[in-house]
Amino acid sequence: MLLSSTPWGPPDTRHEVAPGICFYSTPSHGGYHLSADRFNTFRQFFPDFRLFAGDPWFEEDCDAALVILTFATEFSDQDVFLAAQSIRACAQYFRDSDRGWQQVLTMIIHNETLAGALQRADKFRLDHAENLSNSRK
Repeated sequence: MLLSSTPWGPPDTRHEVAPGICFYSTPSHGGYHLSADRFNTFRQFFPDFRLFAGDPWFEEDCDAALVILTFATEFSDQDVFLAAQSIRACAQYFRDSDRGWQQVLTMIIHNETLAGALQRADKFRLDHAENLSNSRK
């Protein structure tokens, strides 16, 4: 189902990643929208996390990484790696905010399902270490 509006205005494009997980883009911004079932799954892992754009929207800069880690089997290894990097960066950058990124990172590390996504990200990093170090030069 194509939604006619997003928190960032009318969508230009919609990409369904998997049933219940859609990415919307607008001229100014974008992010993921989750179906009610997918959103309930997300809330089982992160019951108190306050989304920047409001439920059930995950803006593309930070919150989108939570969709990717929560539903890691629906995304590529590279996507999972980049999401893990994003969450770590958000936890560092927003360490004094009320959005709870430190708590999110702790929950991921201590949850068997989500920690598996971090392990997958670490494997990607190790498998592509040479390419990743060359891209930083």
